[in-house]
Amino acid sequence: MTNTLGIDFDGDLAEMVADMPASVTIGGTAYACAASPVAVGAQIDMGGVFSRVDFRLIVRTSLFSTRPVTGDKATYGGTEYRVLTVDTGADDAALVLTIGQVTG
Repeated sequence: MTNTLGIDFDGDLAEMVADMPASVTIGGTAYACAASPVAVGAQIDMGGVFSRVDFRLIVRTSLFSTRPVTGDKATYGGTEYRVLTVDTGADDAALVLTIGQVTG
């Protein structure tokens, strides 16, 4: 039996992005994506308290010739962030990127 979850999800994600267009630029290439709400908080670390902004972007895996990795620069909404984590979604149909900006 063929698992079609990834195929279905890929189509659904394409529809979501079409309804609420957004894009992230990684490595000089813009990718259509869907974004979570932005989370703003404080993080206590050695050396002090840092403010932290992060959120998740869902991008169709098929758009990437080379997948992003932790630490890559990502520009979203005119602001430069770093990729904090890269996870795969349903049947590898999507990448879930947590991107963030830490200031101190």
